[in-house]
Amino acid sequence: MGKRPIEEENSPYIPKQRDIMYVNFTGAVGKEIYKRRPVLVLSQTSFNRATGFCVVCPISHRSRDYPSVLPIQDTQKMVQGVVLTHQMKAIDYRAREARYVEKADPLTWVHVLDVTKDIF
Repeated sequence: MGKRPIEEENSPYIPKQRDIMYVNFTGAVGKEIYKRRPVLVLSQTSFNRATGFCVVCPISHRSRDYPSVLPIQDTQKMVQGVVLTHQMKAIDYRAREARYVEKADPLTWVHVLDVTKDIF
């Protein structure tokens, strides 16, 4: 897993925008993603800190032919696969046992923002 900055090592993890982290999706229903999975954090750090929630998009290794499924662009990243923007959700990152992995690459981030802006 990725290394957190030294000043943050002893404090509880608060997800930051563009973080890729692993969370526990146990309790999913229907076609929702389940098990321990990587996600991309969309929400701002200030929102995450204030609420204890963060807005994320799951990442899957299984590609689908939807315009809302975006491949991770940087092949050197630890987490590979596709970002499922159509499964965006707010999660309680503490209850879901969030663990930081790495930052999303800039090109993937721009593509995700471009697709998700049309949702709102």
